[in-house]
Amino acid sequence: MGAGVEKGASLFYLRAFFILFLGVGVGGCASIQPPDGGPPDEEPPVLRRAVRSKDGHRFRLYWNEYLSLSSQLDGIGLWINPPLPFKASLKGKIIRLRLDSASAGECLTVWGGPGLKDFTAGNALPPTLLWSSCSADSFAVSIPLAGAEGKKTIWGVFRRGSQVYRFLGWKGALQVAGLPPSEYEGWAWEDQNSDGMWSLPEPLWLPDSLIILPPLAKDTLVRKRDTTRVDSHTRQLSLAPWSSWYADTLPSASPRMQLPKSGTALLFFSEPVYLLAGEAFPLCETVWQCREGSSLVIADSAGWIDTFTVPIGATDTQAFRQKAFWHAAANARTPFLHLRWADSLYAPDTFWVGRKGDSLFLGDACFLPGEIWLSPLETEGEVEVLLRSSGGDSLLMKLPAHKYPVSVPSDSSVGHWRIYGRALYGGSGIVPALGGETLWLPAGEYTLVGVRDSAPFWRPVEIKEGMPRLRSKPLSPPRSIKVGAVGG
Repeated sequence: MGAGVEKGASLFYLRAFFILFLGVGVGGCASIQPPDGGPPDEEPPVLRRAVRSKDGHRFRLYWNEYLSLSSQLDGIGLWINPPLPFKASLKGKIIRLRLDSASAGECLTVWGGPGLKDFTAGNALPPTLLWSSCSADSFAVSIPLAGAEGKKTIWGVFRRGSQVYRFLGWKGALQVAGLPPSEYEGWAWEDQNSDGMWSLPEPLWLPDSLIILPPLAKDTLVRKRDTTRVDSHTRQLSLAPWSSWYADTLPSASPRMQLPKSGTALLFFSEPVYLLAGEAFPLCETVWQCREGSSLVIADSAGWIDTFTVPIGATDTQAFRQKAFWHAAANARTPFLHLRWADSLYAPDTFWVGRKGDSLFLGDACFLPGEIWLSPLETEGEVEVLLRSSGGDSLLMKLPAHKYPVSVPSDSSVGHWRIYGRALYGGSGIVPALGGETLWLPAGEYTLVGVRDSAPFWRPVEIKEGMPRLRSKPLSPPRSIKVGAVGG
């Protein structure tokens, strides 16, 4: 009887201890949750310590807080320079890495990025050099990328011979560190398909020439960077911004064809084109009107040439809808608003009305067969306009109420200038101009580039051994210009 009581008591205490152990364990796990009240956690995780094994193939990364189980342990979360295959695992506050291979004495760096997030609030880690075996006299560089803010993941590559180093963009700049001093070819791209590899037609950022790291100019030394995570002798440097480009290595895609009326075809191209041979009329840089059965030779703005014949009866008659078109080159050379139409317009009056909010604005108008000329209105920004064709089709569209004069710089060494911008008419994106010319542009932000050649074609980006590079440095580096009351 006594033995049974003693055994029952032992089981009771054992169960009580087990329950208490579970409670402590659960309480310990619960402690990584954010406490009630207090300031929110807005800080990314911080690396406390990085330890490499004696054989050089294993790392342990110790963090100041628990990392989210959804953290990405490759890609934009973790990567190695130069790229080496590795495996990683996460447990609590520790990331373990194992490299398949590593050379003794090699300049090796371990990077972390926004794929790593903390547990409590999901704060992302900015691109950070976590560990380095490079020389004490190393450096860090932040390279501004024109127009990169708000884009998808941006990767950058520095290449020296067959050796490649990868870096990640952050808040409009490419963060570079841990590179052996040398000359490099470099480029960055917006990784639209998230495969970590540049491919057409993903946008590019390219430097004007080879990159010398560290820069030779002494004034590039900005400040000392004091950190316990990488060498305290790392120098923070700055480089000139890289310009954005698109690589055009193919002729314009075959156009969509529509039939506004019997025997007449409209050709809708995906980019601005030039007519080299044949008979066609440009409604705008991307839309041309011709006869069915016409044979045309066209070239895109990079000079790629294609020949095709418009087959009779193959145009789409169902998809056609009346539309007004802007011809960018024509509009840029007049203060009036000039639209083209595939039909005559119904014009009972010789004025036009623009609506902006609750206000109406009136201006003079001139209607010609297939064309409209509108005087600027006494307001800024965009106004709503209702257009109507002779067949009764109507179109409500927004037009810039005003255009502004812009003087193109005079430079005898520049063959012609190119103005790029989304605010250009019809989305054509490019307007060529001569030095000293005055253009009329709607309010917006533009990029101005000076080109040596006076021909309309310019292929700035070439692909060599799978690498994009500038074929020729622009005479005038791309500069931004702001016209009128942007967003007014």
